[in-house]
Amino acid sequence: MFGTSRRRLVGVTAGSVLALIATTAATNSLADTGGPGCQEFFVSPAGDDQASGTERDPWQTIERARDHIREEGLNHGRMLCDITVNLRAGDYVVEETIEFGAADSGTGGHSIVYRSYDGPGEARFLGAKPVTGWKKYDGNIYRTQVDKDELFYTLFEDHQRATTARTPNRQAEDEWAPYFVSTNPDPARWNTPKWLTFEPGDWDPEWEPEWGDLSDAQVVVWSGNDWVWFTDTVPIQNMSWGNNMTTLRYATRYPMTSDEGGSRYFIQNSLHFLDQPGEYYLDWKDGSLYYWPRSGSLSNSTVWAPTVKTVFDFSGDSPADRVHDVHLAVSRWSTPTSSTGTATHGTRTATPVRCTSTRSTTGRSSCRGTGSAPLR
Repeated sequence: MFGTSRRRLVGVTAGSVLALIATTAATNSLADTGGPGCQEFFVSPAGDDQASGTERDPWQTIERARDHIREEGLNHGRMLCDITVNLRAGDYVVEETIEFGAADSGTGGHSIVYRSYDGPGEARFLGAKPVTGWKKYDGNIYRTQVDKDELFYTLFEDHQRATTARTPNRQAEDEWAPYFVSTNPDPARWNTPKWLTFEPGDWDPEWEPEWGDLSDAQVVVWSGNDWVWFTDTVPIQNMSWGNNMTTLRYATRYPMTSDEGGSRYFIQNSLHFLDQPGEYYLDWKDGSLYYWPRSGSLSNSTVWAPTVKTVFDFSGDSPADRVHDVHLAVSRWSTPTSSTGTATHGTRTATPVRCTSTRSTTGRSSCRGTGSAPLR
């Protein structure tokens, strides 16, 4: 059984690998690899980091290959050809973000190439672990325990992201609507970023027969009336049922009501709201995890919880010392739109990512993919 996700979100990502699973692959056209005298190493999930890194005696982790190249200075000075790290087929579980710095760059117009040796999509980097130990709880709802000191904020069933139990329910998998809308009956409560006043009937006092039933609940709100390009996710601090009002633990970016009207929102993460397939609730006090499988059963499904927020991170040391000339290709499961495109469920391709530098005042290298695609 498994607890979860590390809290640190490091830097920019290559090819938008914030997904549950990133799959690396490389194409022969990426670089001039395998020529006479070119360095070549092998990594396999069945390998050993104390091994020699050859085809017959592979290392186990990509970090071991990265460190060997760095420590032996194989990319220092002027490289005469590309260095290739062949990733054998299998699943590589990522429990800490795999980081590449300026010292891991190619030189002399050549690159460090990390490629899926057995074909596109065969070497898979999993930023997640299966959640096990499920038992029937109530009806179609299952329950298990995770480490309460290592909690997470998302969940997947097989290739599909689950929804944190919420009200009102989503009307479709590809829509977040419908929503509630905060009210503004009293001008004295306008422009207050911690008070949310709701319409009678939207919130049910039965959710809270005694304080605690909403202690894990959060309001997800598009604060600022019609400002819709960001959200605030804020825990509930306490309730004032007689005033149809809740006080949030932290202030939102902008007031939730004003003379221009209210803001749309929904409430999430309470067992009260777990009422349809594909929803989960995590009790942050004791680590109890509840899930209603989409198929109605977990006998043929695997539930995954994240171990990291970012699978790969490419970060320069300064604006003048950036990561460059590192090659890999990324495919991923269907996830929300990213800066590199939208993954569409149903196909599998290998999309090359050339990790080069772009201008940044923070000194962190920005590595952009040319696209993205799901695993299957």
